[in-house]
Amino acid sequence: MVEEREEQMQQASSSGMAVNEHDVVHKVLGKRRRHRRAVGRVLRGTSRCHSSTTTLRDQPSTSQSTQATNALKSKMETYMQQMNEFFTQFTSTLQSVMPGIQLPTPPPLPSLSPMHEEELYSLKTVQFACFIINTGNGESMPKFPAILIFGDSTVDTGNNNYIVTPFKGDHLPYGIDFPGHIPTGRFSNGKLVPDILASMLGLKETVPPFLQPNISDHELLTGVSFASAGSGYDELTTAISHVIPMLKQLELFKDYMQRLGRIVGEKEARRIVANALELYELGCRVIIVSGLPPIGCLPIQITAKSPILRSCIDKENSDALSYNNKLEKLLPQIQKELPGSKFLYADIYTILTDIINNPQKYGLVEVKKGCCGSGLLEAGPLCTRSTPVCANPSQYLFWDSIHPGESAYRYLTQYLAKQLLPKLSHFSSR
Repeated sequence: MVEEREEQMQQASSSGMAVNEHDVVHKVLGKRRRHRRAVGRVLRGTSRCHSSTTTLRDQPSTSQSTQATNALKSKMETYMQQMNEFFTQFTSTLQSVMPGIQLPTPPPLPSLSPMHEEELYSLKTVQFACFIINTGNGESMPKFPAILIFGDSTVDTGNNNYIVTPFKGDHLPYGIDFPGHIPTGRFSNGKLVPDILASMLGLKETVPPFLQPNISDHELLTGVSFASAGSGYDELTTAISHVIPMLKQLELFKDYMQRLGRIVGEKEARRIVANALELYELGCRVIIVSGLPPIGCLPIQITAKSPILRSCIDKENSDALSYNNKLEKLLPQIQKELPGSKFLYADIYTILTDIINNPQKYGLVEVKKGCCGSGLLEAGPLCTRSTPVCANPSQYLFWDSIHPGESAYRYLTQYLAKQLLPKLSHFSSR
């Protein structure tokens, strides 16, 4: 730090500015704190875009310059190309396991030109819930023979248990409210949204991870999760955490298709997913794409940026809303390009914000801290068997400093089901 301080003082002196050593030291320390926060977000898996991406608040004042803006747009264009690569590879995967399938050409990538600089920081990982629908049943409740999940820790039902990574939820107190009171690799005290939704749809009580060694044929037929905690589109993120990136999740999907063919035969496997192949993206007729939560209200973010007042960070929430608005407008455009497809936007921001602002309405007493440990920092490897937990997890919105608890996931699933299932019923009965 001494060298950095001397460099800052020399720069100030050469520019004719009055040199205040206290201000210089404060600036240097602030720079280091910003760097540690950026690295910390990557290591915790909460930064989903790029290991060097931070919020506007962490950017130097020169970020307003044209040069910095162009550099930022270049990074985000690279990120969006990675998204396009993800979907392109999925198409290739489908065509390799089912030769002769004709898939539509994907629409062009959206332009970044109308986006303001501050909005570019809000792009994050998108969660996908992929449904294969039996059509023509004429009933109000759609029938789903399978549910396939792609994403990160909020939908990883245990895949990280079977890879070498420090990002695991396979130890207590994770899973203390799961059936049998055992840790399963889910980053919560109990079930996740895929489990609750699968149960609600009558598929099964829990969605297993695809990498589970003893997974049964029936489990494969009714759906699995390919998600991995800490994952993202950018492989630089997963290079540090050694988790399963989105492109690798597609390779797992290819393995799933091959195993499905061995179980029921190639013809039946093709029938199971035949209706799904009108889409170019996830091999399903219906895709539910989740928006972002109010990221500024995660306990770990509040600890980092509002440790005294414990209030949500408005800037990060504003970025999340900006991203969600763009995503919601983009999905109908993609649907128009793909006849027979159905893209549904899952608004998780609204319900979580309402829970945070009106906890009593949901039977909660704490929404700014997690249940594990102090609730301020603990998550993953920091939330361990020796860490004390709150007396009643069902009264906490968050299980640890990043992830919601089962009670929150149940409210979220009920909300999404009310919003989305009627639309799915209408689509499946056509």
